[in-house]
Amino acid sequence: MLFGQDTEGVGRTRDVTGSLTLDGAQITAAEFTVDMTTLQSDEDNRDRKFNGEIMSTSEFPTATFVITQPIDLGAVPADGTEVTASATGDLTIHGVTKSVTIEVQAQRNGDIVDVLGSTDIVFADYGIDNPSTGGITTEDQGALEFLLSFAKA
Repeated sequence: MLFGQDTEGVGRTRDVTGSLTLDGAQITAAEFTVDMTTLQSDEDNRDRKFNGEIMSTSEFPTATFVITQPIDLGAVPADGTEVTASATGDLTIHGVTKSVTIEVQAQRNGDIVDVLGSTDIVFADYGIDNPSTGGITTEDQGALEFLLSFAKA
């Protein structure tokens, strides 16, 4: 709530790196790293607050996710077939690592695998203070959403 008006803050970045290892019908390794300093919303003031007192990106410039359990797909998906799976791994945000399970949808398109997923993040779980101040009231959680494309090396 921004001075009594309902609003939503959304930040995006394309500065993501990572890898995925597919061995037959199992994803045996996967990780990605996000450059948090490059997240941008539609408002410069929001971005400054995010990078400063909320996320302290000068101290914690990246967020990472690394799977800790293989993902069994059952069979090698046919080209263009969407697969839903659970990815269990370590999510590190703001210097704090938590084990999470994220539902993902993946689709193979030739040598490219597109992976879409989302999970809710409770700010306090990652040592992030609720950024509510003055006339601005925020939720105590947010959504982490991603769309990744992995190309065959």
